[in-house]
Amino acid sequence: MTREEAITTLAKIQKLLAIYPKRKKQKESVNEINTAIGMAIEALKGRTDGEWREMEDDYGGVYWECSNCEDAFFLEVGTPKENNYNFCPSCGAWMERREP
Repeated sequence: MTREEAITTLAKIQKLLAIYPKRKKQKESVNEINTAIGMAIEALKGRTDGEWREMEDDYGGVYWECSNCEDAFFLEVGTPKENNYNFCPSCGAWMERREP
């Protein structure tokens, strides 16, 4: 498997985890896996920073958009930060800016 194939595969898995129905007990484990995958993608690609943009749809609903890849994410409850989305599930961008 090439580096690019590994990045693509990990990103697909991470995106699936983002929409995985989370029961209270599973939520922490899914978030830990999601963070680990994001870290692996970051290590393979080189670091990319981004931030969550709060957006509003045509019906007044709120969704979140990655500033790096512009993919949209709907959360049932809370913000990406409250749900421990430290990485974008699509592109792997680190969402909490930190010093290099």
